[in-house]
Amino acid sequence: MIMENPYITENLLAKKYFDIEDFARIVNKDQRTIRSWEIEGNIKKPPKDSRNWRRYSRDDLAECLETILNHPWKRKVIKNEQEIQYVIDRLHGKVYRYTISGINFD
Repeated sequence: MIMENPYITENLLAKKYFDIEDFARIVNKDQRTIRSWEIEGNIKKPPKDSRNWRRYSRDDLAECLETILNHPWKRKVIKNEQEIQYVIDRLHGKVYRYTISGINFD
């Protein structure tokens, strides 16, 4: 798979926890959009840390991304559906061959 989103890297995918900035960058939206999706009930609100910041576990983030991909409005708001599915797969521990900027990774 050729990744167009430069933010989806091995370092990102190796994290145990993600913040709202990570989530927003994965779906190519701003943080306000993520918050509005939570308020509207389109995605579940994640737990917050001691600073009151959103803290998504790998499972939390995968669940939110799966919800987005299964939502009726996804075609209007999501342009990188294959990349998001790739992130979901990686969060669930699936590994497969992909390409970033012409470089193959296993």
